[in-house]
Amino acid sequence: MTKDLTSPQTYQPQVGDNFKNHDEFVNKIKSYARNLGFVIRLGKVEYVNTTKNKNTKEQENITKKLRKRTLLCSRAGCSEPKEYILDNENSNIKERNRKSQRCNCSFYIRASLDSSNGLWYIINMNLTHNHQMVDEYHRFFMSNERNIPDDVKQRIALLRRAGVDVPTIRAILKEEFGDCVTWILIIIHKD
Repeated sequence: MTKDLTSPQTYQPQVGDNFKNHDEFVNKIKSYARNLGFVIRLGKVEYVNTTKNKNTKEQENITKKLRKRTLLCSRAGCSEPKEYILDNENSNIKERNRKSQRCNCSFYIRASLDSSNGLWYIINMNLTHNHQMVDEYHRFFMSNERNIPDDVKQRIALLRRAGVDVPTIRAILKEEFGDCVTWILIIIHKD
């Protein structure tokens, strides 16, 4: 099922769009990406030096302010093949050497701060991808959907300290949150 990109509730970025601040820009593009079925990552950043202060040791402290930011598809670029990291004690493989998801996707959106009015403007972009998007029925598996709220993390930690086993914790959380609790294993097995 494809989303209609012309519908009024779906934001479509355009060169010249403005945002109140950097966070609004990033959040709006993250939401756009989530709606289409991909994840963005923070790319290149440029700073402008705003103030220079001398501290007691006569060194200059420079306060940096963001001036430009590029957001990329999480599949942009390509990665070097990883080598296995071996555990010296018993030569077991500690990390799996899995295939990278990166495929040189050319999607990017670059925005710049206009110092005269304090707004962020989209100055350049390429909205094309060279890979398939995640369909809406599998989006809860995407990395940006795997955030566990702090109160739930604390509750899981409390249950683990109390000696509750993992299947029981999963059953409790499934009862409370429904079937979309794929992120539970991440925190339970870290302890």
